[in-house]
This record gives sequence, C-alpha cells and structure tokens, in this order.
Amino acid sequence: MDEVKGAGIKLAVCSAATKSSVILCLESLIGLERFNGLDCFLAGDDVKLKKPDPSIYITAAEVIEQKLAMAMTKTSSMLLVMALSLGTASLATAASGVATFYTQYTPSACYGNKNMGKMVAAANDRLYNNGAVCGRCYVVKCTGAANGGGNPCTGASVTVKIVDNCASKDGCKSTIDLSREAFAKIANLDAGIIRITYNPTGCP
Repeated sequence: MDEVKGAGIKLAVCSAATKSSVILCLESLIGLERFNGLDCFLAGDDVKLKKPDPSIYITAAEVIEQKLAMAMTKTSSMLLVMALSLGTASLATAASGVATFYTQYTPSACYGNKNMGKMVAAANDRLYNNGAVCGRCYVVKCTGAANGGGNPCTGASVTVKIVDNCASKDGCKSTIDLSREAFAKIANLDAGIIRITYNPTGCP
C-alpha cells in the first residue's frame, strides 16, 4: 500500500458493512496510519441500501475526483478496494517503522501516574494522533538494524500497549518507543534503534 500511495495512486475502501465494523477490520488489517492515509472510506452507513450497492463506487470516484471508468476494483469478502490511476493496489498486514526504547514509564500521556506494567510503548506524533491510539495494543517485530552493523533481532515478537506519546518536540526520532523490557524481547539493547514491523492486535 505504501508503494501504491508513493506512485500517486488514490485508494478508496467501500463496504456494505457498518462503519464501526469496517474501521475495526481495517485498523487491524492495515494499521491506523495507513487507514488515515486512505483517500476515501465509505461504509454501509453512507449509502441508502445496506446490501452491496453499485452507487457506492460512483460516490467514491466522485470523492477522489476520478472517473469511474479509470478505476480498478478489487473485491474481498469484507471490503472493496478501489485503486485509481496507474497500477494496482495491495494491502499489507503490517506497517513498518523504527523503534527505540525508554526506561521511565510513568507519568504517561495516556494514563498519568497509573502503572500500566512493563510491556508498554510510546507512539510518535502521527501514530499517537492526539491520544486516539491510547490503550491499543500492537505486535512489534524487529526486522533489522537501523544504523547498519550486524543483525540485532532475536526473531521473537512482542505485544505492547500504547501508553504515551513519543513527541517530536522532545526529540523523538522513532515510530514506536518501546519499554526497555519489550525492546529486549525482540532485539539486542546495544542496537539502540532498530527497524520494525508493527500490527494492531487485541490486548492480552
């Protein structure tokens, strides 16, 4: 999906299901950042007919200012993905980014002085989205070194809950700032910063 967006292709998601259920599905499938990057999102709440209605494609095309004839429609059991312009679209199951670690978990932007345990993380400004991501859990996996050198990854993954904001004004340079304990599960602490994939999941 990132490559598609980078090529200037507009993406719209249309579904006859309710908006709340589609949002839940999409955030689990492609992540919050990619969901927020969609050019158009229409659900059953946005059309008159609750059953699949061809007019939803017309509406989506109008929203993203493209002619319906230029669209390529990809159908799945849950949602319909429309890719406009050149090429085709594919949905990735995990977002990529970089991770660092921190050691002081309270106070936090989401929970103040409440102790939320050690499997926690702080999200950068974009992912944090003014607190919308507070309390959500992500599976994080190391994919390699961010600054060259050998492979720091352990091969394991870790589930963390977002409890804080890793703010750019405070010098944050990562996508997710993991607790020291969480970072150690997926990579050598000496690496300091690593490349990761992260995917929304249910909280344990």
